[in-house]
Amino acid sequence: MPKEKKKNLFIIVPKFQRGFTLIELLVVIAIIGILSGTLIIVWGGTTTKAKDARIIDEMSQIRSAAAIYYSANDYSFVGFDCTITSSQLNMPVLCDDITKQGGQNLLINVNPVTGQEYCAEVQLNSGAWWCIDTRGRSAMYDASTTPTEQICASGT
Repeated sequence: MPKEKKKNLFIIVPKFQRGFTLIELLVVIAIIGILSGTLIIVWGGTTTKAKDARIIDEMSQIRSAAAIYYSANDYSFVGFDCTITSSQLNMPVLCDDITKQGGQNLLINVNPVTGQEYCAEVQLNSGAWWCIDTRGRSAMYDASTTPTEQICASGT
C-alpha cells in the first residue's frame, strides 16, 4: 500500500499579512467611542429622573410627617418646618436628602392665620416644581404650566 500524503488544511500566511490594519483598528476605536458616548448621554438622563423620583417620594414623606405633626400639636400646622425633630419625626434628614438629590428652594408654607393649611414645594432637577398641600393634592408644574387651582403660594 502506498503511503498517502497528508494534506495541510491550513494555508500559511506570510507574517506581514497577519493581524489588523491601522485603519481597521481606528474604525473599531471610533465605533466604541460613539457607543460609549451614547451610553453616557442616556445614563445622565436616567440618573436625573431617578433623583427627581426620589425627591417626589420624599415630598410624600413630608406629607405623612405633616399629618403626624398636626395630630400631635393640637391640630395645628404652626411651626411645621425642616427643623422638627421628635421620636416620630426627623424632618432635617428628609430636607437634607432632598437637597442632596438636587432639589432646590424647598419651601414649607403654613397659613399663619388659621394654622390649618400648609403647602410644600421644591424645584426638581428637571427645572419643574413639585408641590403638595393640605388637601392631599400633588402636582408638577413649570413655567409653561398654570395649575387650574392655586396649589402653592410660590413657584415659577
